[in-house]
Formats: sequence, structure tokens, C-alpha cells
Amino acid sequence: MRSYSLVILLFLTGALYSAPPALTLPESVKGDVAAFVQVPAKTDGKVVKWIVLDKGLNLFPVDKLKDTKTAIVTAAKAGKYRIMAITCLGDELSEPVITVVVIGNGNGNGPPPPPDPVVSELTKVLRTAYAKDTEATRANTLATLKVLYDSWAITLQDDEKTKNIKTWGDLLAKLKESSALAGIKATDLLSTRTAIGSHLKSKFPTDGSKVLDSDGKKLASAVFKDVGKSLGEVK
Repeated sequence: MRSYSLVILLFLTGALYSAPPALTLPESVKGDVAAFVQVPAKTDGKVVKWIVLDKGLNLFPVDKLKDTKTAIVTAAKAGKYRIMAITCLGDELSEPVITVVVIGNGNGNGPPPPPDPVVSELTKVLRTAYAKDTEATRANTLATLKVLYDSWAITLQDDEKTKNIKTWGDLLAKLKESSALAGIKATDLLSTRTAIGSHLKSKFPTDGSKVLDSDGKKLASAVFKDVGKSLGEVK
């Protein structure tokens, strides 16, 4: 089964990976001036920590609440205020998440909402490709694919673990082999994987027999890290 294959993959690459816990907030929350406003978080983490980023927004002490997954805030003036949340599960911290609390008509002294995060061109390409992959298991395959590239990005930093990978062709063959061991079939996430393949071709030497030296491993590690990051940003 795929879960066992993924364990085998991590063992072969010598990398131990644990996905950070998911944490989501509403895009924005609205409330009246001086009213108590609830900001709910969705997560598997047991405790959520909240940090107010803009002056004027007051956070009710979370330790006084039974459920830290919902923050209670209030503001004396209309405006737009940012609040950040973070949680953990086991030893893994989540990515920090920010939402905007709109008080009153939002036209007070509070700061404007933060701009949309900047994403790379690779992320944009992979998002477009992923939209074309419609199989029911695509989310699981996407997660597995991210683990694959994150793992290899780490493994390539260790010359001893990769001493038997002599050429760029060897590296791509090992990558393909790891993909199969992880349970990814040739037809799984085909559009996304084709887009990744095109990206790798644009970054790596076209001659597969070229020696993969230490500098080449650093390059490949950086490229695989970028691919893993972009896969994590696909929505």
C-alpha cells in the first residue's frame, strides 16, 4: 500500500520527514466597534497561540478560554487589524497564518489588510497543471510527491549517501525509482508531474552522462527544494 511505500522511500533517501499540522483561518472576520469578535481556527493541533500584529486590537487572554482554537478580540475604533495564529502537533510547528479583523466599516485608524503573498512562477505553473489533474486521489499523490522532492533535497546535501549517483542520468533514474516505490503510478497527477519534468529539464544539463559533482548536487538540491515548496503551495 502507498503508506508502506512512503516509509520505504524515506528510509532509502535517509531523510525523516514529518508534515507540519494544518492550520486555517477565515480570510477575514467582521465585527462592531467595542464588540467581542470571535476568530475561529481549524486545526488538529491541541493549542493555538494568537499574536495581535496591529495596535488597537485587544486579545482576550487565551489562557482564560476553554478552547484556544477560537480567539476573542475587540477594538475601540473602526479599522482593519491583523492577527496571527500558530499551532503544533508533536514536534512539528505549523506555518503561521494571518487573518484580518474588520471592525465597524473598516475605515478607522487600523492598517489596510496585508497584500496577497507573492508566489513563484513555478507555483503558478504547478497550480495550473494541478487543476487539470482530476483524479479522486490527486491530493494524496500531491502530498506524496512533495515528500519525495523534500526528501531528495535533503539527501543530496550528503555526499556519502549519494556517492553511488555518478551522473545526472543516475539522479533522474533514482528519482523515478523513488517515485515508483512511493506508489505513484505513471498516470497519477500526470499534468503536474509533466510540468515538474519540464522545469527540471530547464534547470539540469541535457546530457544525462554528465558527471554529477558536488556543485551539481547543490544545484539539484536547491531545485528539488523549490519544487517541494511549490507543491506545498498548490491549491
